[in-house]
Amino acid sequence: LECVDLCQHLNLPLKQAQALTRLGILHQQLGDYPTALRYHFAGLQLLEANGGQQSLARAYMFIGMTHSMSSNLTEARKWYEIGLHIAQTDGNREIEALTLNNLAVDYRTLGDYTNALACGFKSLAISQEQGIVVNEAIALASIGEAYMVADK
Repeated sequence: LECVDLCQHLNLPLKQAQALTRLGILHQQLGDYPTALRYHFAGLQLLEANGGQQSLARAYMFIGMTHSMSSNLTEARKWYEIGLHIAQTDGNREIEALTLNNLAVDYRTLGDYTNALACGFKSLAISQEQGIVVNEAIALASIGEAYMVADK
């Protein structure tokens, strides 16, 4: 929290938003989803108010992830779709691929294997196009899991 306060004191709202997002991720990993969402929303407000357009898609993705991790998949999809639209509009292909992969995982969890595979393959294509090997591996794992679960 000291970093957040320091950024606020120095009038660095985009850095403050980044620090709030990191706190949100930390609480998300700890399973404290309400606190994670509070930090994510505070960061999102700063981004929106201070022209942090490049980070907006990522912020929406993290909010979606928090909802997904708390098993609120309908709410997660809403936030993922907003972030996906922003990423596509801004040409942020990496976040587009990651968000599509997150959607693939949620669709798989819901038993919607057609959409899970469609999102997974789109994520894979973008990751390959961008040459981001880690994201390719993540997409391949999601595709494989969808096939594996669908086949049972």
